[in-house]
Amino acid sequence: MQTRNFLIFFCLPLLLSCAVGYRQGKQRRGAVRKRMARPQHLLEDFAPISMAAGGAYGDGVAGLAGEQSHGSGVGKQCVESPSGCNVKEIFKPGDPKEKSSAIAVQAAQDAKAANEAQGAAGQAAAQHIKLELAEKAFQSAKAAEAALMGKQMMVDQLEQEVNEASAVIEQETNALQGTEINMKAAMDASRLASQQFQAFSELHKTFEQNLANIQTVAMGVQQEMSSKTQLLEAAQNRVTLLRKQLQGAHEDYEKTKQAAYKAACAAVDARQKASTSNNESPVSSQ
Repeated sequence: MQTRNFLIFFCLPLLLSCAVGYRQGKQRRGAVRKRMARPQHLLEDFAPISMAAGGAYGDGVAGLAGEQSHGSGVGKQCVESPSGCNVKEIFKPGDPKEKSSAIAVQAAQDAKAANEAQGAAGQAAAQHIKLELAEKAFQSAKAAEAALMGKQMMVDQLEQEVNEASAVIEQETNALQGTEINMKAAMDASRLASQQFQAFSELHKTFEQNLANIQTVAMGVQQEMSSKTQLLEAAQNRVTLLRKQLQGAHEDYEKTKQAAYKAACAAVDARQKASTSNNESPVSSQ
């Protein structure tokens, strides 16, 4: 896009200027070549102007043409009869005075014709210059028209680019509004997350304190459990010992009970025997 604008701004006017300059230079060189290389045709260029000016300049132009063709008198005769122009007949010998008089008269006529033709030539040259200026003005107008077309293309291109840029700006504005809404929502979410993080941090501190307390209690409970485990083991050992002692006491009790039962039975027997002996003694004494 920048390259195209550069071509429109710089290269197109430069090419148009080069083309116009080349054409003007070519026309100028052709006109100079036409005037300088073939001076005998100079009056032919101004023929329409001298014809339009009237017969006042006709004789002068013809005389100037005759003078430029061959000199005094010769050109006129050759122009009047180009097929029968004989140099020997024209330059035939005669009286020197007549020749000098004729030459003087012819020179006067040629000077008068040149003077009259000079005005026509000036008007023709002015008309030719006017035509050249008109051609230059026409070429300048064409160059200006081409430049105007280039400017119009540039304006159209810039208008299209402005419209595209306006559409892009509108899209970016809408996107920016959406981004602002999203940014506001993100900021609200960040603020809420910060509050939650602060709450979680405080809760984490509380949990750490509770965990430390629980660990302390757990250590105390563990120590208490260890001591109670030792007490339980001692109690279990004591119970085992007491059970053994109880079992021994039961066995001793059973033995003692058997012995006491036997002793009681023996005492009853002895008592019965003693009673029986006492009863028999009185009877025998009677």
